Amino acid sequence: MATQARAYVPSSVRIEHVPYGLDIKTFHPQPQLAAQNALGLASGKTWLGYGATWASSRKGIDLLPAALGALDCRSLGLLVWGEDPQLTWPQGLTVKFIGRVSGVPAIRQVLAACDLLLCPSRADNLPNAVLESLACGTPVIGSNAGGIPDMVRPSETGWTFASGQVTALQASLTEALASRALWPAYRERCRQVAVTEYSEEVQAERYHRLFSELRRD
Repeated sequence: MATQARAYVPSSVRIEHVPYGLDIKTFHPQPQLAAQNALGLASGKTWLGYGATWASSRKGIDLLPAALGALDCRSLGLLVWGEDPQLTWPQGLTVKFIGRVSGVPAIRQVLAACDLLLCPSRADNLPNAVLESLACGTPVIGSNAGGIPDMVRPSETGWTFASGQVTALQASLTEALASRALWPAYRERCRQVAVTEYSEEVQAERYHRLFSELRRD
């Protein structure tokens, strides 16, 4: 995001990158099977997750039916929370809509239940859903919009695709599902990135260092 910002201002303008942080003590991994059982999710399926307060085109949920429709969905489940998107889903896909979710324990539970989080935004900043997913150890399939690629890193924390492109999303889904053997390593890396780069303590230290430097100047 900082790189993009620098392209629009004179070189004399200083841009400092300080991502906001997350309470990694409350957002943390928990047993997946227990979370799935608590939510009544069918066992033996790969569960994809999608959540947004508003199911708008900006969040890209309308891309999912077409992208998923090109796959064999019989072994897939889609857990949706937030606003009901009112979409027609591919045949064979198990969809579980649980409405609005509030409170850290509930959010942590839905993220723990998911094998992968979907963040197909057409435009976004540094979405909290992705930060929370990383902290809970759940890899992400995200678009390259805004600050999503800052967090979703190929071969580390997830898979990215060109924003707004159904075929690109489909390709990332296919690649991610074929990489199941690597998911444990992705989960560990997700948590590691959240702890070392996006904790509230790291955010506070970055601001402290910046303000101390500016005060000296």
